[in-house]
Amino acid sequence: MVHVAMIPDPKLGIQIEAERNLNQRNRIENMTPEALEKSRQRAIDALELTKARIPPEVLAALPPVPDISKVQTSAYHGYNFQLDSALAMQSPFGIGRVLVIPGETSAQFQISIPLSGLAEDLRPYLPLFTKLLKASSGLMIPCSVADVIKQTTCLPIAKPAGMPFAYLSSDQVDSALSKVLVKYDVCIGKYTDSKYGGGWPNEVLTLYGSTKSGDILHGFTLIVLKLLFGDFGEDAIHKTAAAEEKNLSRAKGTGASVLIDTFPWLRIPGPLDARTIASSNVSTDKYSKYSPCEPLGRAVNMYYQSAFLSSVTKSLSQALSGDGLAAAEVSNVCTAILQMRTYFANCTDNSGLAHISLPQISGSDAAQKTVDAVVDAWSSCSRAWCNSMQIITVPDSPCQGTVQYRVKNGTTTPPRKRRRTGADYSPAMVPLFTLGARPGSTRYVTLDAPLGIHLTLPNLQTSYVGVQIPLKQLPKTKAVHASFEERIKTLPDRDHFALRMLAHVLNRTGGLIKNAVRGRGYAYGVGIHTHYDEGYLGVYISHAVDPQKALGAFWETIDMLQSEEKWNENIDEFQLNAARSIYLLRFYTDVAETLAPEDASAMFSGFTGLEQRLLWVRRHVEAITLADLRHAFIQYYVPFIKKSSTSALYIVATPQAAEESGADFVARLNNNQYGVEFKALEMSALDPIIRI
Repeated sequence: MVHVAMIPDPKLGIQIEAERNLNQRNRIENMTPEALEKSRQRAIDALELTKARIPPEVLAALPPVPDISKVQTSAYHGYNFQLDSALAMQSPFGIGRVLVIPGETSAQFQISIPLSGLAEDLRPYLPLFTKLLKASSGLMIPCSVADVIKQTTCLPIAKPAGMPFAYLSSDQVDSALSKVLVKYDVCIGKYTDSKYGGGWPNEVLTLYGSTKSGDILHGFTLIVLKLLFGDFGEDAIHKTAAAEEKNLSRAKGTGASVLIDTFPWLRIPGPLDARTIASSNVSTDKYSKYSPCEPLGRAVNMYYQSAFLSSVTKSLSQALSGDGLAAAEVSNVCTAILQMRTYFANCTDNSGLAHISLPQISGSDAAQKTVDAVVDAWSSCSRAWCNSMQIITVPDSPCQGTVQYRVKNGTTTPPRKRRRTGADYSPAMVPLFTLGARPGSTRYVTLDAPLGIHLTLPNLQTSYVGVQIPLKQLPKTKAVHASFEERIKTLPDRDHFALRMLAHVLNRTGGLIKNAVRGRGYAYGVGIHTHYDEGYLGVYISHAVDPQKALGAFWETIDMLQSEEKWNENIDEFQLNAARSIYLLRFYTDVAETLAPEDASAMFSGFTGLEQRLLWVRRHVEAITLADLRHAFIQYYVPFIKKSSTSALYIVATPQAAEESGADFVARLNNNQYGVEFKALEMSALDPIIRI
């Protein structure tokens, strides 16, 4: 296999940009006054065209909006089981689901194990643990269960005389997996058929596998054996951590992922969260004598995983080279992996999901036996692990890990802005459903006024702008006694879907926000992202030519739409109908392509299966009116420009080699009339020092 990495040349980019500017200047200097006036008028006319309304007769002549009834979805039906038997009490599963999809060419399983009881300082090891499960490794099988495992799997186990464990090489394990499974994966959160895992809920570890033979039990048992008995020694951990560190280091250089990943980090309460940065307490003088630190449990997102893995790799490298001083840190890493296995083997949370999809099955009894067999396989392997590992004492916590920071804040320029007044549209803070912040226990930090942070990144080739604002949500109750039919009549998620429809209207090709930002050439891309389950609305602007003008265009569009007259001129029934149809068409098309993952996702969302979720989405989307869009705009978009009613957090990331000085750039950002105060912050201030 050959990997080709294409890295932009900053010097060449600067040279091309200089040549383009020189050619443009020469062309303008050679133009007559009349030609300059014509060019200016053409630019004005082109800008006015982006604001022109399409005549009703033209809209009426357009082809009809997509018809979702034409989307072909495979026939399917499912069986649900409450796993409340004595057998299930020894496992982490509460619900079993068997989905039958006639005509499918493979069988799949998605087994999700709860993480709610996992210690906070073990959570940074979760991504590393998932990589170990996917990497090539051997097995250490207890001889006490070797005969049973040999009968139920294709593993060539040979019990050595007088030894407590039988060892299988990585080649033998990989050969067995390839014989049974077409594909297998391990991820944090629900499984999605893309490289971007996650989404709500993240409080599970999901084991995924697909097989053409239909031998679900065989494939699942092999992955569980790897989870509990995989040979994850110092060499395996070092190799996996080093490879993942390189991957994350390359991802960090792109800038966009760093920008988006920094938002949740600053939103979660900590020594250097958004609230602390917004206050006057953060200063170079205060932190000149010491660095603030916090528990290791928050070092879980992509940017900080890089620093964490770097510390793991460094410790293991020193130990493997014979440095005895690193032995304690290596022991902490190995103990953490062992403690995670202890948690999984003893987990009886009873909130996990055992989801299985099959091409065919002969009735409910056969479906029940399939689920019971999977639960029994898990229970047997976990009991074998507990019985064979009784002699090993594992502490509740592997170490008292901490994260420290190098605080080097740049000077900030006092903002120059005109205060605005208006109604108080105050969004409520909601729990953050992300790894490292358990639902119900950690909340977003509140901000008294909008805060902007300017970061300069050395490897960045272009500028990025992002803003997140918390959404107002009703508290989720644990138990709902009303039936699904009664609940759907009240349309309780109306605000949620109105917000999604409004995002489609404003950010579609030719939409107001996309026209204002991209249409004027201020940035290449702009996206509105409604993360309702995670509790925030985000707007991200990528490849910004002028971040200040791009932000200004976004603010002006929101400000303009506050007027009832301007709203009625720009938002009409035709756009709403198009948004409804396009949203449903994409949703139904995605479901048709990935029935099994979508069905499991529906279970995670509290539905009994995909059937209920499809009906729930369609009823809500079809019920949305223009009045709902207006309500969503006033409640969620207007706070972007209302200082007294917002907790908006802005991040502007620019290349380090910019022509404009940082102080001048921040001063220009602060010259806004919407009450957003920007502060310069060096990325090194957030650069963690992980100690294992």
